[in-house]
Amino acid sequence: MRAYCKNCDYEFDFTPKNMADLEKINCPKCNNIVSKNDRKKAIYTSKDAKADNTIIFILRILRLFYLFLSVIGIIGYFNNNTKLLIICGVLCIIIYIIERIFDINYLGLLLISIVVSSIIAILKINKIIIGVFFGICCGFIISTVLREIYFFIINLIILIGTKKSR
Repeated sequence: MRAYCKNCDYEFDFTPKNMADLEKINCPKCNNIVSKNDRKKAIYTSKDAKADNTIIFILRILRLFYLFLSVIGIIGYFNNNTKLLIICGVLCIIIYIIERIFDINYLGLLLISIVVSSIIAILKINKIIIGVFFGICCGFIISTVLREIYFFIINLIILIGTKKSR
């Protein structure tokens, strides 16, 4: 088990033999009594910020890639090119499955928007396969646009909050 001494800023391992040992943990460096709840504070470095920004950038590119593929698929449908619609829909699903395998991202709204838009497309088009792929492309467009609006509003709130606190 790990323990941390606030007095001398020392983190160390110890093995409690019983529950009473958890109440009287002594720092091996300064012999101060240490609380079992004390933890060393993580320091957020510029490398951490760069890594976070890189991940956010990659995820944003993926969202825009979904949007781009879906728009091309919808354009293919309206130009009577069902192969293009199906290819774009399949590519969106494959990339999304790869994301899920690596646990990169999850779009809960995506699943709902795909199902709803597929049902509407099947009812309007009267062709199941074309309706499903049209619904997939529409679902990716809807979820991507709503996600971008959501993050825009969150960033706007953070920006306004930081300006007022200064």
